[in-house]
Amino acid sequence: EEQEQQEEQEQQEEQEQQEEQEQQEQQEEQEQQEEQEQQKEQEEQESNDEEVDKMGEQDAEQLLDALKDREKDAQRRRFRVTGETHGKDW
Repeated sequence: EEQEQQEEQEQQEEQEQQEEQEQQEQQEEQEQQEEQEQQKEQEEQESNDEEVDKMGEQDAEQLLDALKDREKDAQRRRFRVTGETHGKDW
C-alpha cells in the first residue's frame, strides 16, 4: 500500500511538473508572439513615416509648380499693362 501511495504521489508530481513546463512554454510562446507583433508595428510605423515623407515631397512639388505659375501670370500681367518688360522677363 505504501508503495502504491508513493507511486501515485510521484505520478502527481510528474504531472504537476509537466503542467508547469507547459505553462512556461505557453508563456514563452505568448511573449515571442508579442515581440513579433511589436516588431511588425514598428516596421509599419517606419513605412508610414516614409509615406509621409513622400507625400511631403509631392506637396512641395505642387507648391513649387503653383508658385512658378503665379510668377508667370504676374509677368504676363506686367507685360500686358505696360506693353514692355521691366528688366529681365524669365
